[in-house]
Amino acid sequence: MLDLGENMEDTVLKLFPDNPTYVPDKASRTKAKEYMVTLFPEATEVVEKVSEKIEFIDAGTNLETISCPNCLLRINKDWWQLAMKRAYETHFTNLAINTPCCGVPLTLNDLQYHWPVGFARYSLEVVNPGMDMEADKVNILENTLGSELRKIWAHY
Repeated sequence: MLDLGENMEDTVLKLFPDNPTYVPDKASRTKAKEYMVTLFPEATEVVEKVSEKIEFIDAGTNLETISCPNCLLRINKDWWQLAMKRAYETHFTNLAINTPCCGVPLTLNDLQYHWPVGFARYSLEVVNPGMDMEADKVNILENTLGSELRKIWAHY
């Protein structure tokens, strides 16, 4: 169950395209941000982030485990950190890996993260939204931005 209580310093709802290189056009981004401000009037802030390079969209202290989507075994965080370091050296343009457990070729973006994380050049973030965002509202945002979105929660 998602804890949106006040015992956290900051809770951040992050939405970003499933395709790490996709950046919506300016008009769509503006419309999406305005929509989010309307949905979350009590939020501390709504932030749009656009980067020249792909960035890791983290979950803050929420990231607990990483698993292989093929064999479902947990992936050692030391192995994952080394794979992330190599990907960072390419500015995350090369996310390709072979899983250490069963050797399946995947990307770092394909791993199963509990809590979810991802990679993107564009994200829309709501700081301290006070509530979750229902699937139908995410669908509206996806239509506005022209992309399927990943939704993650971060705690800092």
